[in-house]
Amino acid sequence: VLGRQLEVYYYDNRGDNVETTNAAKRLIQQDEVSAIIGTDASGTSIAMANICEENKVPHLSFGTNINVTLKEGKVRPYTFRMILTNEQLGGIIASYAYNELNTKNVGTLYELGSDYSIGVKDAFEEKFKELGGTITTTEAYKTGEVDFRAQLSKIKESNPEAIFFPGLYKQIGLAANQARQLGIEGRFLGTNSWTTKDILTLAGDSIEDSYFCTAMNVMDPSLEGLKERYFEKYNQNLEDMGSDGFLAHDAFKVLIDAIKRAESSDSVEIRDALETTKDVQGCLGNISMNAESHNPDREAFVMKIENGDYKFVTKY
Repeated sequence: VLGRQLEVYYYDNRGDNVETTNAAKRLIQQDEVSAIIGTDASGTSIAMANICEENKVPHLSFGTNINVTLKEGKVRPYTFRMILTNEQLGGIIASYAYNELNTKNVGTLYELGSDYSIGVKDAFEEKFKELGGTITTTEAYKTGEVDFRAQLSKIKESNPEAIFFPGLYKQIGLAANQARQLGIEGRFLGTNSWTTKDILTLAGDSIEDSYFCTAMNVMDPSLEGLKERYFEKYNQNLEDMGSDGFLAHDAFKVLIDAIKRAESSDSVEIRDALETTKDVQGCLGNISMNAESHNPDREAFVMKIENGDYKFVTKY
């Protein structure tokens, strides 16, 4: 890029805010990077954004919480989102459930302490109630819990037609199986965390006929070439990571485009170029960046779990 070899540094943040902060400082102060891509969670993305803003290093995040790109109501100058927001994801699946699935009563189950889970739960409930739907009960669990039967029993008593569950794939798998054991028959609803394919093995028939909203249709035929190249190099399926691998691919292309247009590796100049990103070819269409919100202009996809696999339903 610009006649120079691109250097990429990788660090495992272990899904922890402190580890994320330490990794960000190391990347900036020791490795002297021009930009950072990551993380895939809202809480750690906010931790990353704080360090990037202090050091004026652009940051492309996959975190959905509004506070990834906002601080005290103002847009963070150096932080850009590569995925849809909680408000978009939660609002879209709420609208689809109410209008297309004719679902009028929903119980919700979410994770305390998770910026993603709380944010998307709030967005779903707000939109669903705005449409005329009823939230029969809202139950929470702590990070690390593996037994959800107490919460699920309360949800069962409220007799909802569906359960909205913005959890991580391991939690979803456990809770879905426990729900069926308790005799809960309603379908599950979710968002982008449901794209991690391990959920299909963990939950099996328990999540059949579930619907979720995501920023990436990982089953789109146009992605086959990328999937094949990834498998040839790493001997792993790109889609096993859910949408994360595809979003990282998009973020990398957006960053390279910004560097080329800036004609510089200077962080401030790259930031300025990122803000004017226009029609960069991503995995599933062009990507542009809203200069005022630092959110991308991209589509959302509603997916269904059918016959043990993902099926594309529609896009917004």
